[in-house]
Amino acid sequence: MPVKDYGIWKAFPAHYEFEDRFEDPKSPHLSLYYHDNNAKMPQFDREYRHKHKGNPPNKLKPREIPGLFRAAINIKSTAKESRLAYWVNHNIVEHPIAEKLSSLDFGFHPIDQITDFDGKGLDYIRGNLFTTKSGRVLPHDIPGTNNDIIDVLEPEVKKAIHHKATIYLFGSMFNTRNGIHNVHMNQGNIPHFVKDDGVFQDGGLLIEYDDHWTGVFLAFASQAAHTDDHNGHAFAKHVVTWADILPQEIIENSVTIKEALVNPRGRDDRVALSSWRVHNAAGQVQALPQNAALDSRAMKKFEMSNCPLSNNGDTITLLNEEGLRVDGVIIFLFTFIALASQPVIAWGDVGHRAIAYLAEKYLTDAGSNLVNELLANDKNYDISDAATWADTIKWKRPLTRPLHYINPDDEPPKSCFVSYPHDCPPKGCIISQMANMTRQINDRRANMTQQKEALMFLIHLFGDLHQPLHVTGVARGGNDIHVCFDGKDHCNNDTKRWNLHSVWDTAIPHKINGIKHSLKHNPERLASAKWADRLHEENKLRPADIECANTQEPLECIMQWATESNQLNCDFAMKKGLQWLEKTDLGGKYYEVAAPIVDDQIFKAAIRLAAWINALAKDRENADNFRGVHLQGDL
Repeated sequence: MPVKDYGIWKAFPAHYEFEDRFEDPKSPHLSLYYHDNNAKMPQFDREYRHKHKGNPPNKLKPREIPGLFRAAINIKSTAKESRLAYWVNHNIVEHPIAEKLSSLDFGFHPIDQITDFDGKGLDYIRGNLFTTKSGRVLPHDIPGTNNDIIDVLEPEVKKAIHHKATIYLFGSMFNTRNGIHNVHMNQGNIPHFVKDDGVFQDGGLLIEYDDHWTGVFLAFASQAAHTDDHNGHAFAKHVVTWADILPQEIIENSVTIKEALVNPRGRDDRVALSSWRVHNAAGQVQALPQNAALDSRAMKKFEMSNCPLSNNGDTITLLNEEGLRVDGVIIFLFTFIALASQPVIAWGDVGHRAIAYLAEKYLTDAGSNLVNELLANDKNYDISDAATWADTIKWKRPLTRPLHYINPDDEPPKSCFVSYPHDCPPKGCIISQMANMTRQINDRRANMTQQKEALMFLIHLFGDLHQPLHVTGVARGGNDIHVCFDGKDHCNNDTKRWNLHSVWDTAIPHKINGIKHSLKHNPERLASAKWADRLHEENKLRPADIECANTQEPLECIMQWATESNQLNCDFAMKKGLQWLEKTDLGGKYYEVAAPIVDDQIFKAAIRLAAWINALAKDRENADNFRGVHLQGDL
């Protein structure tokens, strides 16, 4: 790990001092003084500190205070871009890191010596610690209120001291062992500090109160907002900094747009796209057609033959008719490959919608009431829309992407197994997410939005868990196994438009239902509803009793189902080996065996989902003290 002596210091805050623009205009710090002796509070000599107040740093004013440790927290960068990016999360108790921290003893703990952390600390990009768009880019010290880093940091520090809270400082211990520094993001650095780059080694301040937790996170505005997963370096060709992506501060006589909704529900107005242009990183430009227009809430595809994207990542910028930037997207290598290798969306939406429709048929009155209570009561909205929601947000909430699958160390067809928590990384997986969302639905601390999103996650993830390729670690869940499906007379590289994962996600379900092409919204619902009706009719004599619906201990059932799905990779999906799969048209005999398996998995997912919702509804009714509590925070 490039940052030396990285770890966590659990302590009590005692005093703080800021260096303003007069004391240190170049490299100022917040000095947060603390102790880690739970039995006795060290005496703080206020007369000693008052004697040195106002003196320049490193001269007459000593930085250290006898009896206390010091956290040196940067509040200005020495780079040309000197501002800091700042985030605060007042609901970080929802993050799994809170429980791990509570069990620590007071004092400093090197990160590689904490068993629960597996050698990994904070990571601003990968750790889901805060909502990125909530950040602010702030200068060090300027006149006015709530407009610089001192203004926003001081209330958090004062409150922690006043309430005698417990603090957790992430950073590097001083060589002198009497304090900590690097309490900020430690990746994506400018070239001068690139030697300090690394992943899961960011600094930060977490504060534990009696009734909640707060997380305070700082980065230099010049640091990259996207970094390499292995070394934490900024992507050399496409450096996008926090200063680039976070909104500018609102100043007098100016307005900053943080979010905008174009053509919301109402009149079906159209946006004329004539003369709008698309740019890539190489500077190539393509104008949209003269008659191009976009209906309200619609999606439209445009061929970009004159504006190709690089296989090594690229940027897409959309300019309006006046040449002003409307939007932009950064595409990295892994994203481009994922998009290029899957021609349509995932179990397909048809499969997910069918599971939701079929599950609805097995809900009790209490289960139906729970669904109606939490999901949107809109005339154009039904339960199948909830089933596809988790896929639609993956690009806006990239940290949710790994929560749709698990990568066990299996080797089908030789061996199939799932080990939890061994196979589930700290950032989470489908098993941990299903358990967490089960708990969140009836969590009194969760607001209605959080409960609603928890239900929508569950409706979707029950489908993912029953798709065998979501429960194998081979070739990224089969995404790297290129195959052909209904390639007519031959199977070669030209006809390998599919990968094994997308065959199970989409090709097989579409062929089962006679779908020849991708569907738009309403026909997709219709096809899914027909599939659900057929499965319901075919299985009407089949016992719908569920062998497991223990929502109080959700891992028991979830692991049972994950193991069952994983075994299908050995029993059929990959039974004949990778070479056979890559040379065989899977639209023939392979499909004939796979189709009834897919039908069965859809049915199992649906009745298990229904039983799960029914059990949650019963839990909700039995909780006499259950009531909704409105809290702030995102999933």
